[in-house]
Amino acid sequence: MALPNTLITIVNDKPKPICKLRMELPGCLTRVINKAPEKEPRRRCADGEAMAGALW
Repeated sequence: MALPNTLITIVNDKPKPICKLRMELPGCLTRVINKAPEKEPRRRCADGEAMAGALW
């Protein structure tokens, strides 16, 4: 895929849930990974510390 197409995909498409790719991951890790690429800042972790705290 060419770079412009990749960027368009990142901006417009929602990523596949990680559980579709790695079913064995624990639920807390799945939730954190799925929140990371959210387009709306309020829907993802504010920083690394918040992300680490969400794992517990």
